[in-house]
Amino acid sequence: IARAALGRPWLFAQAAAALRGLPVPPDPDRAVQRDCMLRHYDLVVERFGVEKGTLLMRKYACCYAQGRPGARHFRSHVSRVSSPEEFHAVVREWFPMGEIVTHNSGEDSEESDMDSESGEECAECLPAGDS
Repeated sequence: IARAALGRPWLFAQAAAALRGLPVPPDPDRAVQRDCMLRHYDLVVERFGVEKGTLLMRKYACCYAQGRPGARHFRSHVSRVSSPEEFHAVVREWFPMGEIVTHNSGEDSEESDMDSESGEECAECLPAGDS
């Protein structure tokens, strides 16, 4: 679960529901996932500082985009950010909003870059009390 949760922190709430015999909640929509990643960035920077936090989140941001059309293009942008302003701008502009695509080769599809739209607040990314 740990590696899978790097780009899907809501996975813990889903696993907890499954273990309790409850219906597993669906993944949040892409806009909520994007906002969750931005909140994740802010928390990491708060904990580790801007320089180290940004370096860490350049890696984690790629996990959030893994398997989506446009992920490779997003990675090429997010891997070069060095400030909170840059990180937020790149995520808002380039985070792939399309559905996850699976391939036998395991590589990302580059067929499209979806437009990003404003999303909901990140209430689903870190479940309260389910740690």
